[in-house]
Amino acid sequence: KAASISTRVKALSEVASFRGQEFQEAWLLMSDGLVEAIDSGSHGMPAAKWKYMRGLHTAVSRAKDGVVVFQGQPS
Repeated sequence: KAASISTRVKALSEVASFRGQEFQEAWLLMSDGLVEAIDSGSHGMPAAKWKYMRGLHTAVSRAKDGVVVFQGQPS
């Protein structure tokens, strides 16, 4: 019997709930707007926005084997 796959669905704003944990794989679903913000970069962001964007590092660095990024709006 194959082992079940344990999943977690969290918003980037909930980064504290998975900080310090490791996962085999991470699938990140990003809106077009977030991908554009990452791609274009920004200087002088307000503290709240910087804290939110900084959470991406935590989300991306939790996976031991791989990270997959899906871009677009949910249907």
